[in-house]
Amino acid sequence: MRLSKTEFRKKYFSAALAADVVIYINSQDQFLLIRRKNEPFKGKLAFPGGFLEPDEDFKDAALRELKEETAVQVNLNDLVTLGIYSKPNRDPRGRVVTVAFLVILENPVEFKACDDAKEADLYKTQLLYDMKSDFAFDHFNIFQDALLKVKAIK
Repeated sequence: MRLSKTEFRKKYFSAALAADVVIYINSQDQFLLIRRKNEPFKGKLAFPGGFLEPDEDFKDAALRELKEETAVQVNLNDLVTLGIYSKPNRDPRGRVVTVAFLVILENPVEFKACDDAKEADLYKTQLLYDMKSDFAFDHFNIFQDALLKVKAIK
């Protein structure tokens, strides 16, 4: 029996997996974000992140993507799970589920835009509220969740 397209999708559904890293600088109340070099959302703000490689877990992918896009290296133990983001239309390329991690640093670190990041910079928390429409994907929601987590940890 041949399956219809809808039946096939329901039976063999798949999604891409990704990891994102939110870096918060406590002493300056700032977040490290990149501006995307490529579509989708070219030029928009995003937290460093990307797709998992076949041999990676979420934390390994998060550390790799952070280093590839910003040259920042943190320890595995610095990653605090922030949340899982899985709304069906969060990425125009298809179904992408991401695990976001939070890293709270007391002082700024050196960074630079690398790989598929056009720019990398620190942004004051209050300024980011005014830049809601400048965020890629659902990263403004991730930003809001990160703020709640930061306040809970402080």
